[in-house]
Amino acid sequence: DRVVGVPGLGFDLSVYDIFGPLAVGGTLVLPAAGRRGDPSHWAQLVAAHQVTVWNSVPGQMQMVLDWLGRERDRTLPALRLVLLSGDWIPVTLAPTIGRPLSGAEVISLGGATQAAIWAI
Repeated sequence: DRVVGVPGLGFDLSVYDIFGPLAVGGTLVLPAAGRRGDPSHWAQLVAAHQVTVWNSVPGQMQMVLDWLGRERDRTLPALRLVLLSGDWIPVTLAPTIGRPLSGAEVISLGGATQAAIWAI
């Protein structure tokens, strides 16, 4: 698997991004330092590196979906798994995931992220 490191390295969700894929021979794709908050850059990284796993807060997923929506016919077919946690997931997010991420399974990993990255 290839994971894009959207959460900042100082944020608890990055623990999975760093150690999860690397523990099993996967790859971590990091955004350029000057473009860490740029959803177009995230989408370009996912496409260019055939990223298969996305792990972020729902707001970051919404940002990339909004960008994809403005770029007609843009999809990210390599993504097979979307992990969302660290905040509540708006009910409006699920319907927008379908077309650009049609092959992805979406999992909500909410919980008390003050004590752990996930509380399942």
